[in-house]
Amino acid sequence: MKWRKIVVPVVIVALPVVSVTSCILRDHRLDTDFKAVTTKMSLQEVTRIMGSPSWNSDCSHGRLPEVRKPASCARELGYSASLAWTGFAPMWWVVWFGTDGTVVHSAKIVSPRAPRPAIDRMAAIGPTEKSCACNRCRQSEVVPTRFAPGENFDL
Repeated sequence: MKWRKIVVPVVIVALPVVSVTSCILRDHRLDTDFKAVTTKMSLQEVTRIMGSPSWNSDCSHGRLPEVRKPASCARELGYSASLAWTGFAPMWWVVWFGTDGTVVHSAKIVSPRAPRPAIDRMAAIGPTEKSCACNRCRQSEVVPTRFAPGENFDL
C-alpha cells in the first residue's frame, strides 16, 4: 500500500514529461534528417534517411491541398510533426517526386496559425539589419500554407 503512494504520483508526473520529450525528439530528428534530402534522390533513399512517412500519395491526392505542388510532381511523401493534428504544432515536412521517381522539391511547411513569437517580435522591432537577415533565413525555410487572392507563389 505504501508503494502506491509513491509510484502513482511519480507515474502521473513522469508520463506527460516522457510523452512530450519523445515528441520533441522525434520532430528534431525529422528536422535534422530533412536537411539531408536533396533533389535527384530516389524514394528509397528518402525513406532510408527520413523513415516511414505519415502519408505517401500521388500529388493530386496529397494531404495538404492548399499547398501548391511543383508542376512536375507525381508522388508526395509527407511527414507530420508529432502534434500537428492537435493544432499546437502544425508543421509538416513534404518531399515531392517527379515522374522519373526522383526528388524535384522538398519543403518544411509551417501553418500560419503556428505560434512563432520570436519571428513576430522581430517583425514588431522593425527592419534592423539583424531582424531582416533572420527573417530572410526563416522565410527561405518556411512555405506558407495559405495564399492571398491573386498571390503568385511558385516553388
